[in-house]
Amino acid sequence: MNSCLAAVFMRFHHAPGGGRLVNTSYSRILTNQDISISSAAERTRAEHMQARGSSPSSAEPSTPYCNTGYEQPLTSQTPRKQPAPLSFRFDWYQATLPPEVEPLQVLRWASFVGESTPGKPMQGYEFCHDFGQLKVLYGGYTGKYGVHVIIHGGDACSELVDYLRLSFPQHRPSRIDVCLDFQGADAWDDLYQLVTLTAGRFGVKPRLYGDFINAETGRTIYLGTGNSTHKCRLYEKGHEQRAKKADSDAPLDWVRLEIQVHPTGPSRPSAASFTPDQVARSTKWTSFLCDTLRTVSAPTVSLSSRKKKPDCVDSFEHMCGQYAATVHKLKSEGYVSRRDFKKIVMAMYDNGTFDGLPQHVRRNWYF
Repeated sequence: MNSCLAAVFMRFHHAPGGGRLVNTSYSRILTNQDISISSAAERTRAEHMQARGSSPSSAEPSTPYCNTGYEQPLTSQTPRKQPAPLSFRFDWYQATLPPEVEPLQVLRWASFVGESTPGKPMQGYEFCHDFGQLKVLYGGYTGKYGVHVIIHGGDACSELVDYLRLSFPQHRPSRIDVCLDFQGADAWDDLYQLVTLTAGRFGVKPRLYGDFINAETGRTIYLGTGNSTHKCRLYEKGHEQRAKKADSDAPLDWVRLEIQVHPTGPSRPSAASFTPDQVARSTKWTSFLCDTLRTVSAPTVSLSSRKKKPDCVDSFEHMCGQYAATVHKLKSEGYVSRRDFKKIVMAMYDNGTFDGLPQHVRRNWYF
């Protein structure tokens, strides 16, 4: 979509429910090649707040944006607080394991989820074992490239992805979805305006589906085409859940924003270590969209009752797994006693520092 067509489209397009025209000043930005992504995001935030009837320079603090934390007005006494990163989470993860990994090994690994049932083979694979939220595919003409694993939806998706990465760190993701959930009376209107503004600034093709006239059965807007490596999907999750289950009590103001990425070529191995936030910001226009989300007044919601494992716990687990064999070898060859090792670990635990090996140990090695 070029700048002229984008301006015409946005000028005559009404925001759903609010009766307000979406600001079209982004058409000027498209011709300015010197503007940065961050400054463009700031302008989009200002335009969005103006469309909602508020001033970005108001002296009174506004409602906290998304889940980025409260920002006080900048004064000589109050240093500006940097916004925290958005807390995206995995909603879909699809990857191929190395060819040397046997299907039986993967099936044993997946058995902790529960009993499997025969699933429908797809994508050229001959066999499919369905563990509910986890599918394992192998065999067939595609199976020569390795066993394929699909983790989809649900509260446990992020935990399953972490477990897959820990068990099979060498794999090649082919599809990664990350999402944010919002809930509030203005959540759809705010997010819809931000998504359409992003589409206009970067020329990403939008597609609309659903009930945009009466807003009774749910609405969806897609950014990106079928062949795009990056896509975005904004939809009313509460309406979708009620359409699936008649007895569902999902709130109708529940809105979900999803970013879907298809890593290609050399980027696939590196994507195996991307965090959800890195996936969401892996291209210019999705990174821009993440920046503009700070203007959403509706809070994000978490659907998982589990407490998120801190990153430092993951680091500690990796450290222990990597050096456990070395520590055992030091002990078996008599280099470090139990007492020495305990003293070293206690120093790190109490003081957060490593003071080096005991003097008598170094003396035995180097003299």
